[in-house]
Amino acid sequence: MKEITLYDIQAVSGGGDVDWGAVGAGLGAVAIGVAIAATPVGWVGAAGATLFSFGGGFSIGLGISDSIETWASY
Repeated sequence: MKEITLYDIQAVSGGGDVDWGAVGAGLGAVAIGVAIAATPVGWVGAAGATLFSFGGGFSIGLGISDSIETWASY
């Protein structure tokens, strides 16, 4: 039988190096973008919603990028 190492456990569980602060901030920005898009604010509001949603998605991606690199190493 093979002995399971801490690296193996973290790889299976998704890694332990997720920046939850960045993920939370990203989710908040996406929520603001959705709230702006749900109101009748015209083109300026649509542009603002797009920027907030893009920034939120980018922040979420940065927060989990270390875990993605862990999965990509397999």
